Amino acid sequence: MKGRQPAARPGKPGSLIIPGLGADLPALQKARALWQANRFEESVALFEQTAQRHPQNAIALIDAARALGARFEIGRAQPFLDRLMTPAKGRPDLLHLVGQTYRMIFRPELAQRCFEEVVARTRDIPDAALELAVLLERGTRSPKRLPGLRIAFDTIPPTQRPSCFEPACCDA
Repeated sequence: MKGRQPAARPGKPGSLIIPGLGADLPALQKARALWQANRFEESVALFEQTAQRHPQNAIALIDAARALGARFEIGRAQPFLDRLMTPAKGRPDLLHLVGQTYRMIFRPELAQRCFEEVVARTRDIPDAALELAVLLERGTRSPKRLPGLRIAFDTIPPTQRPSCFEPACCDA
């Protein structure tokens, strides 16, 4: 996440606290290492165990959902994100991460809702507007979607706007 530097967790070597998200637990670090070593089943099992043992840890819940989604275990991934929706309602930064994860696990409609809410609440997360614009562009060309695409595009700072979207925004 932009602007957030993990802080070392006192008394726990190898564990970091990411403000607003929770501890990057050693078990999560080990699960990521297993994933990198292509030991996917062990990795997913460890992500799930860690998320179940630490149900308030947003990092654990997001990592578990993303790992399961990458393995096309969407039904097992979704409950982890559902747990995050209540605390995410008041936190655009967390809602953005949930939206990204929904997109990654092939749930574009749920991702779109998250990004729409982030864009409506704050202009401080331009990536959410870009992600929303991409999802809307990939969707149908119905008149309902085009105004949302224009709003999402206009939310992105001019220096970060992808020019490839502008013609689609302006067609109507």
